[in-house]
Amino acid sequence: MNSRVALKPNPSRKRARRSDIQSLRAVAVILVILDHLVILQKLPGSPAGGFIGVDIFFVISGFLITQHLISERVGTGRIAFGRFYLRRVRRLLPLALLVIAVTVLASFVIFWPWQASSFALDGLWSALFVSNIAFAIRGVDYFAADQVSIFQHYWSLSVEEQFYLFWPLMLAVAAFFAFRSRHPGRTLFSIAVVVGGLSFVWACYATAVSPTSAYFSTIARAFEFAIGSLIAIAAPRLGGLPRWLRISLSLLGLAGILASVVVIEPGIGFPGPMALLPTLSAAAFILAGTSSEDPLELWPLNARAVTYVGDISYSLYLWHWPVILILGALIPREIIVIPGALVLTFILAALSYHFVEQPILASSWLKSGERKRRFTNRRVMRNVTAMTAGLALVAGTVAAGDVALRTMLSLRDEEPPGGNVEMQLDQPAAAEQMVGEIQAMIAGSRDRDGWQDLQPDVSEVGPYGGDLTAECWTRDNGPPRTCLRGNPDAEKTIAVLGDSIAMNAAFAVDRFVEEHPDWNMAVYAKLGCAAPEVPLNSPSGAPYTSCDEFREWAIAEIEASQPDAVWLTSALPRTLRGVSEADIPETWEKGLGTTLQRLESVPEVYVVMPPPAGADLAFCSRPFNDPADCSSEITEKWIQIRDVSAEATRTENRALVDTALWYCTPDGYCPAVIGDYIVRRDERHLTYEYGSFLSALVAAWVASE
Repeated sequence: MNSRVALKPNPSRKRARRSDIQSLRAVAVILVILDHLVILQKLPGSPAGGFIGVDIFFVISGFLITQHLISERVGTGRIAFGRFYLRRVRRLLPLALLVIAVTVLASFVIFWPWQASSFALDGLWSALFVSNIAFAIRGVDYFAADQVSIFQHYWSLSVEEQFYLFWPLMLAVAAFFAFRSRHPGRTLFSIAVVVGGLSFVWACYATAVSPTSAYFSTIARAFEFAIGSLIAIAAPRLGGLPRWLRISLSLLGLAGILASVVVIEPGIGFPGPMALLPTLSAAAFILAGTSSEDPLELWPLNARAVTYVGDISYSLYLWHWPVILILGALIPREIIVIPGALVLTFILAALSYHFVEQPILASSWLKSGERKRRFTNRRVMRNVTAMTAGLALVAGTVAAGDVALRTMLSLRDEEPPGGNVEMQLDQPAAAEQMVGEIQAMIAGSRDRDGWQDLQPDVSEVGPYGGDLTAECWTRDNGPPRTCLRGNPDAEKTIAVLGDSIAMNAAFAVDRFVEEHPDWNMAVYAKLGCAAPEVPLNSPSGAPYTSCDEFREWAIAEIEASQPDAVWLTSALPRTLRGVSEADIPETWEKGLGTTLQRLESVPEVYVVMPPPAGADLAFCSRPFNDPADCSSEITEKWIQIRDVSAEATRTENRALVDTALWYCTPDGYCPAVIGDYIVRRDERHLTYEYGSFLSALVAAWVASE
């Protein structure tokens, strides 16, 4: 070998496996699983950064792949791309396809056909390793509870595979020039720094402009792989660090990962620049273990139980999310779903590791230069039988547990939802009478069996479209739109102002103006754009400047047209840009007061509370459960926002329309079905049918004498 070449295969490669990296994998996958089970968020301080486990995986992948490619280039003088990609296929594809197949089949058994078909399409994108691109194009918000796909976790696998496509090629080109220089290691390191630096700059820009798509972007994530690659390139020089320094680096890395979980929140934008904290921490931990003579294995991370979790981390990651969603759909009791999901995920992962992953890696499948073994031999049949039996056992256990739980619950009295809620009952007499009818409907439908004979049909709940929405709706990136519905020559006009909840409210107001020809309706509703003047993020996660512009335009239009009334409503704020959770109510009250002041020339303004959140029927309802399984409760946050809204309306001498009893009982129980109507089509939005049914309540407030 040329004496000028300073790069050598990393001595730590002599060790068959690095237990410290397996431990780091265990930490990463446990963080992701606990985050998805919403366990971390229940700890003191409500840490919400468990999703950074994926970023740790990216650093590990960048390190291991680069280390392998450099060793191959130094040892053989070339990089065998064919062998490299075949190894990736052998390592990742069989189990990924198995999980996709099992999940799609389970979806068609458990969910409604339209939802299962949507999952199957996501499974196809996942099998092609482009699901991150599909989710970004659809504008999926990874952290939004109402945009969940059963294959949403496959986005990271897609990013990793896309990285594997271009990084070996880039490394080969870089090595071609580097190994012709006097300092190939330094040259290769510099090239990796440039690639990682450009990716980081793009990540910061993309996160600021469009965080939702940036989260899924391979280019925005490349710097995380590059950080691992830099450690691999520098490993020959860094392997001789003194033990005390390596222990310090290891502890510092673990502390940084823990700090990431605590300080990083979904609402602040990710990956750039916040991803530097977990990725550099993971890099420090990996660097600390890079030594040939003195491997760093710290207790309890070196315990076999921990490293075994790292061994099966790929299987754990692939299985955990489908198991969580399926169990959550089958068993409406969080106290059972959490331990059940943990146990079943571990069982499926262990079976997959021992009977799919390892046998395939040990076989000669896709290996060149080896005698091919027949796939029908006894060992393969044994593994297939064991895996099939394991899947059948898990499915049977879940089904039996589901039946047993529901039988047990049906034999005892239903527990009250959670204490009495003080409802504001100051309302017109006609509204009070209508609310009484709704309460009677709730009582009559509380024990309804099955999802038959409902409006709309449960199979039509998911997708929604109609001429009202098509005519009046303003998308997040679309130009401002309005519409006039009802009798154009009517004497009176009611304007509907707000976001998608306002578009829902327009269902009732639209029916109202149909039934009252002396009224017509103008709609000013924009996706995710609340009527109160509060700082918002757009659906992409960027500052929602177009919402501010739309609100200015809508209020100016309302002031110019001088309607007789405004029906103002908006979704309960999940987050506000730059506002802490504790400060949201106060910010909302001030923002609502500002909007009401700007509408002072309108004779009547009604501030309408949004529907309390309920279960998403796409996941909750299924062919063999009952509407009672999808009931919900009014949250403390809803009551809090109602109270500050009431204060703002009193200050500005406007009316608050308390809608709690339109959807729930006085004790806070909110059914999925009222009478023959399905109430919501997802967590927050009403069905057209139930929304139209509420038109009598609009009349009671607006047209009462």
